[in-house]
Amino acid sequence: FVFVRRLASTAIRPLVSSKQEIHLGGIAIMLRLKNWGNTLTAFSATACGHVKMIFNQFEFLFLFLPIVVSGFFLSYLRPIRIYILICASLIFYGISGLEHAIVLVVDIIWVYALTRSNYIIGNRVLLAIAVIPPALALFYYKYLGFFLNDVFNLNTREISESFSLFTNIILPAGISFFTFQVVSFAVDRYRGEIKEVPELSKFGLYISFFPQLVAGPILRYHNVVQGLNSLETF
Repeated sequence: FVFVRRLASTAIRPLVSSKQEIHLGGIAIMLRLKNWGNTLTAFSATACGHVKMIFNQFEFLFLFLPIVVSGFFLSYLRPIRIYILICASLIFYGISGLEHAIVLVVDIIWVYALTRSNYIIGNRVLLAIAVIPPALALFYYKYLGFFLNDVFNLNTREISESFSLFTNIILPAGISFFTFQVVSFAVDRYRGEIKEVPELSKFGLYISFFPQLVAGPILRYHNVVQGLNSLETF
C-alpha cells in the first residue's frame, strides 16, 4: 500500500507541477529566467574568472611584459609596432572579461566613426550622438548600482539573490579613463582643435594603451600625437 501511494504521488507530481505552471503563468517564467540568470552569472564568472591583470603580478612581469617589449623592439616588426601594442592592450584588458573588451572596442569605433568627418566641427547634434552612448555605458557600469541600491533603496533580498541586469554588474577596469578620453577627443574635434584626423589604429592605441588604460591619467589627444607619429622610428 505504501509503495502504491509513493508511485501514485510520483506520477501525479508532474501533473500538479504543470497545472501550477499553467496557473501561475508569468511567475513560472520569471522563476525560470532567474535560474537562467544565475546560471549565466556563474558561467561568466567561471569562464572569464573576473580576473584583472595588474602590474605587480608574476604573469605580467615575467610573461606578458617581456613578450610585448620583445615584439616591440624587434627591428623587422617596426612597421607593425602600433598593432602589437593594440593587440597587447586588448589582451591585457580582455583578461578581466570579454564583455569589457567589447565595450572598449565599441566606444573606440563609435566615436571615431562619428568624429572623423569635418561635419562634427560646430555640430552639437553630432557631438551629442558621439558622446552619449559612451556616457551611458559609464553610467550603467559605474553608477546605476548606486542609484538603485542607495538612492531608490531597491537592494531587496529577492534582487540580491537572483540575477539582475541592473544589479549584477561587474565594473570594467579603467572605464572612466577611456570614456573621458573618447569624450575629450570628440569635444576637441567639435571645437576644431584637432585639424588632422588620426588613423583608426592611432586613435585606438591612444584610447586603449594598456599602461595608461587602467591607471590613468586622462590624456587629451594633443598630449600623445607626437609619440604616436614617431612610434615606428622610436
